[in-house]
Amino acid sequence: MKGAEFAGVLTLYVAAAIAAPGQEVWTASPDDVLLGAVLVRDRANVERLLAQGASVNAKNKENDRTALYFAAEMGDRPMVELLLQYGADVGAKDKLHGERPIGAASRSGHVDVVKLLLAKDPDSDAADRVAWNGVFQRNVPMLDAALETRRLSPETLSFLLDEAERGGATDVADRLKKAGAVPPKPIKLPEPDLARLVGSYRTDDQARSLVVTLVDGGLVGALDGTSHAFVPLDPTFFVREGHRFPTLRFEVRDDAAAAVTVRGEGEWTRFARVAKSPAP
Repeated sequence: MKGAEFAGVLTLYVAAAIAAPGQEVWTASPDDVLLGAVLVRDRANVERLLAQGASVNAKNKENDRTALYFAAEMGDRPMVELLLQYGADVGAKDKLHGERPIGAASRSGHVDVVKLLLAKDPDSDAADRVAWNGVFQRNVPMLDAALETRRLSPETLSFLLDEAERGGATDVADRLKKAGAVPPKPIKLPEPDLARLVGSYRTDDQARSLVVTLVDGGLVGALDGTSHAFVPLDPTFFVREGHRFPTLRFEVRDDAAAAVTVRGEGEWTRFARVAKSPAP
């Protein structure tokens, strides 16, 4: 069997594997076949299918991973370039972990693909994810790709440095220091400055809550019922004592906090302050 014929047959087999239960191989949708072609690196077939109207943002039915996600995870740069040329969504998240194509590429160590995706993804979260994967993998070129975007905040650089130093990743730590990273250092705030942050906060959908209180001169946050002590790195930015996450970034208006953004590892959630009930 010739190479092109083999690729075509294998594409149908992969398409059958990701098609809906009971769907015949030969009736797989163009989107299913497109995903299969991406998985077998059949660039010519992908280009043909896209030209014929298959969706560049086709997703598999199991976890909503897109063609771009699979190409990025495999490190298939020519395929990634093709999909981006057709307008693939760099921000599409899978429904298992909320991971985007750039997360899959950086987790898998594909620096050249990461650079392509960073150029198309303006979110600071994208650069953060790349940087954290670079530190976890002790991969200086991956870290450099994130640093080159100039989207990493001073706080993020500090925590990256802390992780690198605690993990003994000397090369990574040295690179971060050259980029201006300094170890995070808590500061002391007077109680009136802390008191303006005290209150109850909820997400817009009311599904999650954060209650901030003042205990023994320090800030305590109960996130979804679990309490943590937080220490300030600046007047509106707090970190969990002894841990990297979660962090709290308060929005202060008229000398009181109006909202707080809670950051976990790789995610941000905004909580708005709950208005106090009027006195009877």
